[in-house]
Amino acid sequence: MWHQQRMDRNKKDTESLALKHIAVILNVSPATVRNWIKTGIIIPPATVEQINKIKSDIETGKLQRLNLRANKGKSLRKYIPDEYSGDRNVLSLLSSFLETLTGRIDINSAIFCSTLILLEEAAEFTSKESDFIHSNNFKRKSVYLVMAEWFKTCRYDKDILDDIRILAVNKGLHTIRDFCGMLYQAMRSEGNKSVFGSYYTPSQIVRSSLKILKGRDSVFLDPCCGTGSFLIEFVKSGKIKPENIYGIDIDPIAVNIARLNILLACPDFNQIPKVFCKDSIFDNDLFWKNKNIKIDCIATNPPWGAAKNKKLPDYYKKILKSNEIFSAFIVKSYDLLHDDGEMFFVLPSSILNIKIHAGVRKFLTKKTKIIEISEAGRVFTGVFSSVIQLRVKKLHAQVGSTLKVIKKDSCENILQTRFDNNYNCIFDINTSNLDENLISKIYSINHKTLKNNARWSLGVVTGNNNLHLVEKEDLNCVPVLKGSNINRFTYNDPRYFLKINESIYQQYPKSKLHFENEKLIYRFIADKPVFAYDNQKILTLNSANIMIPAIPGMSMRFIMAYLNSEVFEYLFKLKFAAIKVLRGDMEQLPFPILDKKTATFIDEHVGKILKGQNEIKELNEIIFNSFGLSNDEKIYLRNRLKK
Repeated sequence: MWHQQRMDRNKKDTESLALKHIAVILNVSPATVRNWIKTGIIIPPATVEQINKIKSDIETGKLQRLNLRANKGKSLRKYIPDEYSGDRNVLSLLSSFLETLTGRIDINSAIFCSTLILLEEAAEFTSKESDFIHSNNFKRKSVYLVMAEWFKTCRYDKDILDDIRILAVNKGLHTIRDFCGMLYQAMRSEGNKSVFGSYYTPSQIVRSSLKILKGRDSVFLDPCCGTGSFLIEFVKSGKIKPENIYGIDIDPIAVNIARLNILLACPDFNQIPKVFCKDSIFDNDLFWKNKNIKIDCIATNPPWGAAKNKKLPDYYKKILKSNEIFSAFIVKSYDLLHDDGEMFFVLPSSILNIKIHAGVRKFLTKKTKIIEISEAGRVFTGVFSSVIQLRVKKLHAQVGSTLKVIKKDSCENILQTRFDNNYNCIFDINTSNLDENLISKIYSINHKTLKNNARWSLGVVTGNNNLHLVEKEDLNCVPVLKGSNINRFTYNDPRYFLKINESIYQQYPKSKLHFENEKLIYRFIADKPVFAYDNQKILTLNSANIMIPAIPGMSMRFIMAYLNSEVFEYLFKLKFAAIKVLRGDMEQLPFPILDKKTATFIDEHVGKILKGQNEIKELNEIIFNSFGLSNDEKIYLRNRLKK
């Protein structure tokens, strides 16, 4: 209590003194600073010494609570990207190479010197003791001009250059595809990559993008090209002229690497590559100024996540209804593309079904012909998200137009209009044509939904469970359930207790649904609906939320029977493919209108389950029959749940 009083007493002084400055130093939002003050991570009055200590603890990993995926921007861990080379011997050599350079030279200068060695090995550059950046030392004027401009930002060190020559050339590292790109990726901190949104693209994905090329005279663009993975692949294919290849990136070092990569890949090309250091979203780029440049094909791996420290221009927000940066790149690329041109995007699989991406999904279905969606799995080192490859054409899809869905073990053509008909325009690529027919049959039964027929409430958000949860009950505490306590129909006895003081928590439910005579509690983080019945007025954390249904003519136990059924698990898996049980998804599920006798029979079976009897298998059979499913359909549905 004294801790909370101290925070309350100093909160105003802390905000007026340093709130915005704290946010800048820690690279977080002011709202996050307020939460950290409330939860005791920051103790007012906040001093520079205290905030720098917190920053250091985050960066070194000492403050583990913040060193998660959501805070990768603060991590300083370096790693070597497997996507550049699967050869463990190569990675081991590169690790030794990095250890030699660490602490001796800045990243920009290290990459510059490494590029000089590549040029030397390619007979494009001859090293001399003095005035070595001179046109006479370079075979091509274009290479000289790029390197001379780059040299203005670098520090030259002959000893380091000699060390790089020995390490890279003698060990054969310089022969690796995009060696300087790999070196740059490895030298940068993970946090720095996350700030730029830069996770460079594996070669197998890059190669698959070549199918969008129309001919040698095609004009190609990568609007966030990094070190040029797509640019290199396209120019090496020989299917497009190097002068028709454009790249844009916000990172000046990556731009220099990309330019040199193109020149090294095209020994007869003597023009400065058309790779520009710009922000494709926020800058007025050359493509808007020069209307004569028509882009025929675009392939890119855009940054993922919300635009950092900037709000998207209103043009994008109006279309997308979000601040997601990769969605803005899709819209921008569409605008730059010539009619009938094609785009190839590497995207997180969350684009398929997460609500925040509904705007870009609707844009794609209305404005483009989707040609192909291909699952790629987890392909980026250090990134948990799985990946999809999206190929679309700037062409309105005709009625009956199909797209190809490529998965690890299957390939199927499905109707594009199906996406339009889905809630939030979900791209349900896990739903086969057989599944679509079965789902249509389930929804054809006369039914009602929870939309406008239920009350919902979140659980308590403490802000710091380690601080606020206790394992021993006392007069000032009440039992509280976590999501892990919740099973289908029932819940385990709570292990933790919570202080009765609403003011100390980050978020406390405004409604009093927790204290209703009966309610349903469900796991929030789950890949299927898991609902339990409660009549003990127990409190829950936000990992176990509350719902009180009120569908006319249907009891709470009846509704819980369907929510926990195999049929609803199947619908959830195929329609939503989510790892969170969201209200909007639950409101789409169909509760069949049955005769009173059958509804009462289902209610009674749930009562037996709550008393400990094993009636779940029989209950599922009753629910199958209520949707008119055949034995073959039941077998198919159950097999789908096993996958």
